[in-house]
Amino acid sequence: MIINIPNTINYLSEFITDLPHNCLFSKGKVGAGGTSVALTNNEHYIIAVPYIALIESKISQHENILGIYGKTKNEDIKKYLLNTKILYKKIMVTFDSLPKLLEYIDPKDYRLLIDEYHLLFTAYSYRRDACLSVLSNYDKFKSYCFMTATPLEPEFTLTQLSKLPVIEYEWSNVAEVTVHSLYCKNNVIPTVCDIIYKYMNGEIQGNPYFFVNSVEFIKEIVRLCNLNDDNARAI
Repeated sequence: MIINIPNTINYLSEFITDLPHNCLFSKGKVGAGGTSVALTNNEHYIIAVPYIALIESKISQHENILGIYGKTKNEDIKKYLLNTKILYKKIMVTFDSLPKLLEYIDPKDYRLLIDEYHLLFTAYSYRRDACLSVLSNYDKFKSYCFMTATPLEPEFTLTQLSKLPVIEYEWSNVAEVTVHSLYCKNNVIPTVCDIIYKYMNGEIQGNPYFFVNSVEFIKEIVRLCNLNDDNARAI
């Protein structure tokens, strides 16, 4: 099922009060606020995510969230669940730690959001136990939603999820991205530095974004281009 989002809508919270139930959900764009819907609505929610950093990020943005991963103490889980001042429980848990949480709750009382569900496929070969923690338990909950902004082609969907209906949101206000390849004559670093210089000198207008997988690369670019808090950000 494809659902069109009006061009006046920027975030999912402006359009829905809860996520779709019992399906694979393609939210259509990054930063649409899908996780925020689950964290702020009037439902008890478990949000299963692949990385601890995602939990820490949301805890810094929202109040009354319990994060569960390797170092979480059992006492902290019990204390949170017994806190009657928290009307709607919002618990974020890594894929690996979902079985640990199930020892303390009745899953039928909670809706389950599996965020970045495409990583269940990409990580299955080297994080099999973590992925199976989700795949073996998701249907025990009041409802479940496998959400991603980067949906997989049908042939890559895990067998355990292949029969689930697919709901896809299409945004009319999303700009189409065209990717152009760039030949690096000498090396990647000099090429990137040359691009940065052109932006800093005003030869090219706008804000460039560089996606890299190396802190050392970032460090070298910062050094060579004299980047600082006034002209750049590293995330």
